[in-house]
Amino acid sequence: MSLYLKKKGASILAFLTFLALMGCLSLYQSELDGRMKAQQELQAERDCYDALQQFRVSVNIMETVLSDLAIILESSSLRKADQSRLAQQLTDGRRGLDGLGIVEHVSLSERSSFERLDLGGKPIFSLESGVLRPSIDKPDYYVVRSVEPMARNRKAIGLDLLSEPRRRDAVERACNTGEVTLSEPIIPVQDDNKAAPSIMMVKAVGWVRNEKPKLLVNSIFRVSLIAQKVNAAMDRAAIVEILDTTDSLSHRIFSAAEMPNGNLHTNTLEIGGRKLLLRIEPARDPVLFSKVKALERTVWLLGTIASLLASFIVGVLGFKRIEADVHRKELQQMAAELLDEGSKTSLR
Repeated sequence: MSLYLKKKGASILAFLTFLALMGCLSLYQSELDGRMKAQQELQAERDCYDALQQFRVSVNIMETVLSDLAIILESSSLRKADQSRLAQQLTDGRRGLDGLGIVEHVSLSERSSFERLDLGGKPIFSLESGVLRPSIDKPDYYVVRSVEPMARNRKAIGLDLLSEPRRRDAVERACNTGEVTLSEPIIPVQDDNKAAPSIMMVKAVGWVRNEKPKLLVNSIFRVSLIAQKVNAAMDRAAIVEILDTTDSLSHRIFSAAEMPNGNLHTNTLEIGGRKLLLRIEPARDPVLFSKVKALERTVWLLGTIASLLASFIVGVLGFKRIEADVHRKELQQMAAELLDEGSKTSLR
């Protein structure tokens, strides 16, 4: 084999060595990326779980307020005016809680006196297909007798909660179970702007099985405000959408102004007989992200330098091996020539 071909072979060997080492580096980088992504995903799950728990705690506070009011009304003989003042005190400083009401069961025979004494002569009214109108005669009503804060909820006074399907469902479940129940998303009659869906929470006072409770307590709260409160408190996760998925047809309760295109974590909460599905967007951890990028750059830099050095060493060793072989062959040739010359001299 000619010297040129040998040197070319050594160069090719050095190049193949470089390619092999870069391939190993790429495989290592892929494995490293997988580990880092798994770590990021684990952190994202923790952040989303924290956001979910924050939301759960906020709703539980609403439930506790309602249950406390029910317990106090059951165990005391407060006048109606004092009951309203108590409800007002419980609503103070509760972000997202738009109203805390007291609902009374009224039979048809009690309707006239209730309208005269408790509603100031105004009729019990119904909400039918979004329209408010005086209620028709029927055996039973569950009427909002008072609601606090009164200033922004006065319009709801006198509403029969049995007149509208979504409110009726929550009332009937509260009467049948004695538990706190949630309604499907509703638009409160006192919300003139019809801005964002709210949820009604209902609790029976002094519940006895198979008996109609005389009093209920209910609250109206805006899920959007609770979600915004949670998002403001969280650094690395944000609730971007909340759906009521109890029935086959989902109802959107809250959605962010801009829905992200990235990976969303889905979690379900069961509260008050309803299933709420929360979609939560984890934020990228800037510290972890910068560490990953720095490690990637370091690995590629050192790996490339090591690959170049290794291929250079392979090339140098290959060339030295070729030079050694050439030198050895030259010596062998010189020795052969000397032996040949010596044998010729002896023959003379």
